[in-house]
Order: sequence, then structure tokens, then C-alpha cells
Amino acid sequence: LWQCARSTEKKQLIKIAQQESTKKTFLSKGLKVKAQQQLIVTGSFDNKHSLLLDNQFYQHKVGFDVLVPVTTNNGKTLLVDRGWVPAMPTHKDVPQILPIINQETLKGRAYFPSDKSWVLNSQLDNAGAWPLIIEKVDFKYLESLLKVKLYPFILRLSQDSSGSFVRDWRVVTMSPAKHIGYAVQWFAMALAAIIIYLVLNLERSSNASKQKTH
Repeated sequence: LWQCARSTEKKQLIKIAQQESTKKTFLSKGLKVKAQQQLIVTGSFDNKHSLLLDNQFYQHKVGFDVLVPVTTNNGKTLLVDRGWVPAMPTHKDVPQILPIINQETLKGRAYFPSDKSWVLNSQLDNAGAWPLIIEKVDFKYLESLLKVKLYPFILRLSQDSSGSFVRDWRVVTMSPAKHIGYAVQWFAMALAAIIIYLVLNLERSSNASKQKTH
């Protein structure tokens, strides 16, 4: 049932992304942002406090998503995903992140990361050093760390925005059909278990009846 629910959820996300594909909205203080909504933002990058989201994969290679706080023209701060970079041979070494100096007008999609993401380690990998390696996006923790109020979503930059990192954003990582496939497998396993249970109990009942007659 969980897989069926996830399939429905993914279908809704894909539908929203398709509906929003031709729309672009300027981010304002009062705007209620939806997942996959296309936004236009003007602001300045806080290059001194870049974040590297660990364990991100692209074409079977491990790397980081580069997240940078951007102070928007309305005074609030937004985490912006500049894209994927490959990890260095040694995990303690971090890739070089070229700064974006000038104020920029950015375009991208709103992404709400799951607060139920599974992590290998809840501790920071290189606490006190920048760029900071993090295992997951914890907005409350990052607000206390950066001393700013963050929007509760990430802006995933479009290909034509500043920065040259890999941006191969997918609306969903697993298709709705795949979730249905898993659901069918589990239902089939449950049905098989019920049939085996019934057969075994019928045999026991039959044997018990024969023993009584004898």
C-alpha cells in the first residue's frame, strides 16, 4: 500500500512539473511556493559558506551537490543548488568551488528535500571547515549555523543560470510504474503466503478429522 501511495505521489509531482514547465514566477516574501515551481530570483551568493551535500550520484560516480546561500533582493536567504561535482580521491579533500561574485538573476525549480532521508552519519564530516560537507539538508540546523532565516526549499538552478556544474535534475528518481511493480510483487508474496497458510491448515484439519474417525 505504501508503494501504491508513493506511485500516486510521484504522478502528482510529474503532473505539477509539467504544468509549471511554461510558467516562471518571481520569488517574493508572500509567495507560497510549490514543489517543482519554476522561480526567478535575484540575489548575491554567500561564497564563504558553501555546502557540499554528500553521497550524490551522477552516471554511477559519487560526488556532491553544491549548495550556496543566496541573499535575495527581498532580504531573505535561499539555498541554491549549483549542481553536481565529482568527489576527490580522498574524502577529506574537497573540490574547488569557484565563487560567483556579482549579483545574479537566477532561474530554477523549487525542490523540497525529504526530512526522512537516511544518512550514514548524522555528524558533520568536516565540522568548522568551509565548504562544509553535510549528509542531509536540515534547515533548522543550517539556520542556526548560518545565523539567517532560510526559505524551506532549495532552488535547483536551470542550465542557463550561472555556474558550470552538472545539472541533470529529475522530477522523480523512481518512476510511478516501478512503484506499482514493487506493489504487485508484495501483493503476490502476500497472496502466496495466504494460500500456503490455508493449504497447511486444511491439511491439519483433514489429518485431525481422520485421527478422530480412527
